[in-house]
Amino acid sequence: MRFLGILLSTICAVCIATAAPTPSPTPAKLRKITLVTHESVPYMSNSMPEQGAAAHSLRKIFKKMGYDLNVVIVGSWERAKYMAANDFSIDGYFPYTTVENKELFVFSDGISKGLWVLIERKANPIHWKKLEDLGKYIGGNVVGVELRGGMQELLDQKKLTIEDAPDNISNLRKLATKRIDYALMNPPAFIYHINTEPTLARYKDKLQVNPKIIAKNTYGVAFRKTRFDSEFMKEFNKLGLDVDKFGEEYIMQLLNKKK
Repeated sequence: MRFLGILLSTICAVCIATAAPTPSPTPAKLRKITLVTHESVPYMSNSMPEQGAAAHSLRKIFKKMGYDLNVVIVGSWERAKYMAANDFSIDGYFPYTTVENKELFVFSDGISKGLWVLIERKANPIHWKKLEDLGKYIGGNVVGVELRGGMQELLDQKKLTIEDAPDNISNLRKLATKRIDYALMNPPAFIYHINTEPTLARYKDKLQVNPKIIAKNTYGVAFRKTRFDSEFMKEFNKLGLDVDKFGEEYIMQLLNKKK
């Protein structure tokens, strides 16, 4: 019996020694997060690599957090906010500037900063000290884009005249052809469009950024309240501070390819 016990022990030891090694664990699959936004070249657009600079930047940040970002891009900002509130397959929306629907969403810190300015014709620069001075001019703004810095109040009081345009390129074309006196947008968007859009090429040396700033904005992400805890928000607010750096690198790479 003692011999049989030794034999069985030896066989077990050999089996253990020759057994196939346990495979290394595979990396955990990235969790999916879906955010909705609106069409706004060069930041968010299905026509651009990785859906634009903002989508590219957020995708890098979420990947560090273990998430695979899915971006849904719709035609207008109002439509994006409506979908975020009513479509429960959506986890949030970006970029927000004004806190709305606090019962539905939790809002990140302002992780991105940007300027809102007038684009003007070099031959007809806009001279102004306060917003009311713009009342004698005709401005242009992309439909659905929030007027900032007090402009909406003045428009409601009929102290400003601002025409809608479907997109930034149309807005700049109207400016270049003297149908409006100024176009509202941020400087990086103007620089991108004037250097990449073929229909604006002839106006490249005729348009410029007005030196006076209308508003300094901060942008963040609104997340559906029931799905993200305080630890998630803390990590996102920390990592999200790189969003502008990633976005600038993205735009510069595209502009360099155009040279």
